[in-house]
Amino acid sequence: MTDIKLTQYINKNYDEADILVFDQFSQQLFDCSLNDDVQALTVLQRYQIALPLWQTFSSKTNNANKVIINDLEQQEITSHGTALHIITKDKAFLVDSISELIHSLDYKINVFIHPVIKKIRSNQTLSSTHHKQSNEQLNKQLNKQSDEQVDNESVIYIELTNQLNSHAKASLVDKIHQLLCDISAVNNDWAAMLNQIDSVIYANSQINNNYDINSFMKWLGQDNFVFLGHYIFSLDNDYANNVNQTSLGILQECNTNEALAVSDLTSINKELTSFIVDDSSLLVSKSTLKSTIHRHDYYDQINIKEFSEQGKVIAVHRFVGLFTQVANKLSPNKIPYLKFKLGEVLQRLTLKVDSHNYRKFTHILASLPKRELYESNVEQLLGLAKGIYNLNAKSKSGAFIRENEFNQQVSVLVYVSKEAFCTDLRDDIENELVTTFNGKILSRRSMLNDDYLAQWHFIVEKNNCSVSSEVLDKLITRIEVKTQSWNENLITLINQQGHIEQSIALERKYNNAFSKSYQEQFSANEAIEAIKCLEELNQSNLFQFQIYQENKSDKNRLKLNIFTLEQSITLSDSIPILENFDFKPLDEFSFKVQANGPEKSINDLYSYTLEYSANNQIDITNFKQNIEEALSQVWAGSIENDGYNKLLLSANINIRQIVIIRSYGKYLRQLNLGYSEEYFQQALVNYPDIVHDLVSFFETRFALNNNSIAQRNNLAN
Repeated sequence: MTDIKLTQYINKNYDEADILVFDQFSQQLFDCSLNDDVQALTVLQRYQIALPLWQTFSSKTNNANKVIINDLEQQEITSHGTALHIITKDKAFLVDSISELIHSLDYKINVFIHPVIKKIRSNQTLSSTHHKQSNEQLNKQLNKQSDEQVDNESVIYIELTNQLNSHAKASLVDKIHQLLCDISAVNNDWAAMLNQIDSVIYANSQINNNYDINSFMKWLGQDNFVFLGHYIFSLDNDYANNVNQTSLGILQECNTNEALAVSDLTSINKELTSFIVDDSSLLVSKSTLKSTIHRHDYYDQINIKEFSEQGKVIAVHRFVGLFTQVANKLSPNKIPYLKFKLGEVLQRLTLKVDSHNYRKFTHILASLPKRELYESNVEQLLGLAKGIYNLNAKSKSGAFIRENEFNQQVSVLVYVSKEAFCTDLRDDIENELVTTFNGKILSRRSMLNDDYLAQWHFIVEKNNCSVSSEVLDKLITRIEVKTQSWNENLITLINQQGHIEQSIALERKYNNAFSKSYQEQFSANEAIEAIKCLEELNQSNLFQFQIYQENKSDKNRLKLNIFTLEQSITLSDSIPILENFDFKPLDEFSFKVQANGPEKSINDLYSYTLEYSANNQIDITNFKQNIEEALSQVWAGSIENDGYNKLLLSANINIRQIVIIRSYGKYLRQLNLGYSEEYFQQALVNYPDIVHDLVSFFETRFALNNNSIAQRNNLAN
């Protein structure tokens, strides 16, 4: 569709001989109805982009790649940022590879336009008067011209919000040129790499019956693998002399990528040596290097042996690339090699076909990450499947660790309940892995399906450290503790309490009894203490109190939990009582605890954060029993609720001793001394040491014991 407004703007503002070709270029440049970046551009913005891009495009020589980086101000665009012009022959993997490169450098893309434009190189040159002719006349003239060649050119225009300095620009240009070179190598050698697949299949089919492996190699060539390189490790002199061993793609000998040239991709390493002497004919593994083409992921390596007519291994072909996203999502039962491997695992289980357990194990194996399926042998997969089966049967979290002895990478599979599945837990597990293996996380993937358990798959690079089996067992235990859901932790702790019969009864009663809001505020360990209080509630004991220090660094900040049996507590009731103990309530939350059982009782929990108002700090361990007993008696109405209760903490006396002081106050009021009871209370609170001595004096004189009056007077003095 022709952009008439853009054509009109070009006719009005562009005064060069190639105006018609420039207009055709501009129309192709912005002819993309699916690109939102294009649709959002005004006519002026399109012209400001098209003009410098056309200058870059028209100056490009036949085979050379053109990469230009300018500040946006150089294109007369008012916004700050950087513009990239990339002109090259159209080929596969261009757009996604360049996009991945930009993102890997943490640059932010504002506009990304990438049309494929047909470039015309004519024998005749347009005269300088062409721009004065009508478009119709120019079209007729161009149609008469004979064309030398028509090429499809990929034109990529990228606007970055980042303002790059000269060093960053030069570095980016070098990286793009290297990337374009690698992409060209892959495209040029693509057919040759596919031919190598056919060659090794043909050679091996003559002397063995590895149908599953040959089918797998054929499957790779059916758009299931992005072939980026091929290399032959010759193990036979005659083979080396008779076969063209030219490496292909990014591994070709003329490749200038130093990182690849010194990598393990083209060197015989431990993994390859072990594979050569092993009975298996195929090895699928991961490289420690990341691809720059198509997507930034670690290279997949397909190693396959080639045999002589006598059955001797004469070469190993290594194909380097990436499994396509479609292949990664495909069921393993539709991938020839994996289907055969999983069939062996199921055969070892000796299960009846189509039985419940057979289908269960089939589902477990199909749900495993592809990397586990490719890299694990049958014995490892069998053990892993059994372990996961047992986790599912018990609805229990768990972890499985597989170390790769060749590439310093560790595969960790973690299964957690969906209830516990969260970013914070994932970060905790990653910290454990990084610390244990002294390395870093290379990749992480998660999977949620209809199963009770969710799956995390971590790949960890260990930093040349040796980890003993004992350390691994402890790591698995720590991960399993972390991955248990709140309710699972509670059940575990309940089963560690008391007798078996009692634990079973408590588990049935309190399994999933605590609300989500409670779980967010309290740990499972705190819930165990709460259960002890809840078990004390009955018709003659409607309230239970629990007070403790929430933060040991702030001794004046306390947490008070009040458990009730079908009794509601309003703030108007609770705040006066707490303030009379010299506590300042900072917040209050209420929770429901719905116990299981025939009666299905619903208990209420009221949780307060309290601040002790006095200047002196208190040690809750010395006062806990006194405070809980005092609150219980005041709430039950057996002890008065007044300012004398402040003496509990300030004078370090118990609630019955406060009754003595309160009695003295009331007797003094009966003597009509003229002072209010509040005045007495405040005076006593101001002198807690005297109060403490008065109580001691009273108890010495009037305690119920066998001391004589003389002995009592002597002790009191």
